[in-house]
This record gives sequence, structure tokens and C-alpha cells, in this order.
Amino acid sequence: MHICYLLESTELCGGVRIVFDQARALILRGHRVSILSRLGDHEWYPYPVEVHYAPDFFQACAGIFPDIVVGTFWKTIKPAAELNRGLPVHLCQGCEWSIPEYKDIHADIENVYRLPIPKITVGEWLNEQIWERFGKGAFPVECVGQIADTDMFQPPSLMEKAKNFFRRCSFSRILTVGMFESQVSIGIALKAVARVREKGFPIYLARYISTVPLTENERQITH
Repeated sequence: MHICYLLESTELCGGVRIVFDQARALILRGHRVSILSRLGDHEWYPYPVEVHYAPDFFQACAGIFPDIVVGTFWKTIKPAAELNRGLPVHLCQGCEWSIPEYKDIHADIENVYRLPIPKITVGEWLNEQIWERFGKGAFPVECVGQIADTDMFQPPSLMEKAKNFFRRCSFSRILTVGMFESQVSIGIALKAVARVREKGFPIYLARYISTVPLTENERQITH
């Protein structure tokens, strides 16, 4: 099949990384993949990826006829539905209407989510949120699960797992990535770590991957 992804931007972002990783996996399975983005720079991605940049998706798609067009960020869902280029699909990695920073445009986001096109999600919890908001009969919703780059992030071997199990002072290791100032998840993760530590469980927390410096308010949560 020929699958075309629509992106608002290719700037460094977890949601964009997932699209690139999905495209890479699909190509390895023998599919053809096109990625169209309005703007951005994808030099940060560690693998070869072909991206075509165009401010107008309709002009960019004039000469291609994919079997499936995948909208990603909420601004790309309506173009995916209106291109008339194969089956339009919405890849949902998070329900944007629930993001506090988008409170002024919640109505606009919900309107595009209501478009009667199939949705594929990266987690069952997203299925539940979508059904709760729009009902189960509004459009098909399927979970494809999350994707992980096992070339870059390799799980431990059985031997390593055994060694960790028998270590007397083994620590659970948790990495949180993102801006504390965003209300999406970092604050919740840090409070969860603090509560687990209070119960006596040893946890090693890595909290240094962020686009802004560590603040005192953030530091006080986990001491």
C-alpha cells in the first residue's frame, strides 16, 4: 500500500518521532510511505527519512494517489478528510481538546475530531476518552499500540534481568522527558515518584531532558 502522513511540523517532538518510526517500520514491511509537512526541520531524526515540505497539502498531493492518508496533529485531520486521496485516517496520540494550553480552541479541535473518519490510537485509554466524548457509533476506533525503536533502545537481556533481580540494592529507574511548565504529565509523574519514595521504595529518577532549566518548584516535589 501507499500510505501518506500529513504533519503540521517536523520539529523535534515525540508525536513526530512516532510518525517517523511508524513510516520506517511500514517501509521495512514493503509499503510505500510519503510524509508531507507544512514546515519544520527533521535533521534531528537519526535515520534516513524522506519528507516533502509544502504549505498547501492540496497542491502537494496533486500528483500522488495514496491508498491511505493519515492526519496526525488536529490541524491536519480536516485536510486528510478532504483530499479525496484514498482512505482518510486520524492517528490519535493524545486527545488535544483536553490540553489546558489549548483551552481557547477546544471547540475547533472537537469539531475536527467529530469528522466521521476512522481513528487509530496508540493506547486503549485514548479509545475510552474518544468514546466517552463522541460515543462508540460515531466512527471506527482501533488501537495499534505504541511503537518503540529497539535499535536505539534495546531491552535488557535475560542475563541482565537476572542480575538486576538478585541485586540487593537495586533501584527502579524512571526517566521523565518534557517541560514541567506544561500541564500534560510531568508534574503528575514527579508527584507519583515522590509518593513511591515515601513508601520506602528506592527509585532513581532521571529528570534532565527538558527544553527549559529545572525550576525550584519542580525540584521541591522530589527533594
